[in-house]
Amino acid sequence: MSDTILSGRQEEVLNLLSDGHSPRGVATELGIRLSTVYSHIDRIGTKRAKAERTLEILDEAEIDY
Repeated sequence: MSDTILSGRQEEVLNLLSDGHSPRGVATELGIRLSTVYSHIDRIGTKRAKAERTLEILDEAEIDY
């Protein structure tokens, strides 16, 4: 399950982006490189896709969750 749970830093990045910060603004706010922000964004997307696929499989199997 840890491959679908966001890390603390990923949550920070996601929250700042959802508050309207640009990736560059997130990098400045958190004191990290812009490339690191993009890495976090990529991992967030991967984890979201895994979580969505897991839910699809559970729905197809009619398993309660």
